[in-house]
Amino acid sequence: MKIFISALALSFSFTCLAFDKSQIDSTLQQMKSTGMFSPEQIEAARRQLAGMSDQEVNKLIENGKAKAKDPAVREKAKRIIESYEHNTQKYVK
Repeated sequence: MKIFISALALSFSFTCLAFDKSQIDSTLQQMKSTGMFSPEQIEAARRQLAGMSDQEVNKLIENGKAKAKDPAVREKAKRIIESYEHNTQKYVK
């Protein structure tokens, strides 16, 4: 699940937002409502987030920001987003 939280931090770092646990939790709720992840995955991420110290959260965010500068990571994230958008368009008409 740390990978999930890291990916979340990475996606936020593209927009250069300031983060704290409440902002991450709010984003998890948004992700749940879009169906991007199952309710079980979101709840597992929330439990893990709740058990993390602010220092641990900040470390994940900093790692995400560093990875966001990597062109290979940015390209992979772009492909994942495009794939998700393509797959969801099949069901929205």
